[in-house]
Amino acid sequence: MNMKILICDDEIFIRILIRKVLEKEGFLICESTNGLEGYEKALSVKPDLIIMDYEMPIMNGAEAIKKIKDNCEIADIPVILLTGYNLEPELKESLMEHADSYLVKPFEKEELFSAIKRAVGKNPDKPSNQ
Repeated sequence: MNMKILICDDEIFIRILIRKVLEKEGFLICESTNGLEGYEKALSVKPDLIIMDYEMPIMNGAEAIKKIKDNCEIADIPVILLTGYNLEPELKESLMEHADSYLVKPFEKEELFSAIKRAVGKNPDKPSNQ
């Protein structure tokens, strides 16, 4: 089964870029434009992995990730946090409290795949939700 990935980012260019790279590798993609919509899509779609931007309208990525991890229906879904900031150790620790991995924008395709492997590797026996 193909892995289902939810991309949550308010920047359409970033979503398109990530979607094209991942679809080329056989991943199934769904998208959202803010943290609240991402949380709601995670509940309805139950993806295998979520890629969540930090800075978004309505609900930021850190708040959305906390909501996801606090909901027992979807808490086990690995989440990669995207940020445009080079993280100081204290901020990184705070943001990573609930995320499974993170990426600093801009990033290379290889970095994205490494982050996916790190995030999914924390839960290697997780079955597909399809």
